[in-house]
Amino acid sequence: MKIWLLLLAVPAVFFSCKKSTKYLENKGVITGINVSACASIAACPNVCDGALFFHFTGVADTSQVAIDNPTIFKLPQDVKFPIPVLVEYQITTRCGISAISVINYKML
Repeated sequence: MKIWLLLLAVPAVFFSCKKSTKYLENKGVITGINVSACASIAACPNVCDGALFFHFTGVADTSQVAIDNPTIFKLPQDVKFPIPVLVEYQITTRCGISAISVINYKML
């Protein structure tokens, strides 16, 4: 009986400790800094402070959205835009405009 319990316990522990895998399925492009969005800099000074803009590809709505946490990408100073990426994200706002907060990414 103890052997059966041991044989059941080992696989139960193994499968319960398995990491969940998240897939990056949201394909898009980092388009760079959108200076036209900087018109309201007096009302919201952080809008243009290193703000990157992004648009999704392969979907109906390809409008640009601000990236709320642009430092996650750690881009070099001489980066060339556009940059294709896969992202995992959450929808948020930045100074009252629609934005995304990138959780994970992969450069393509």
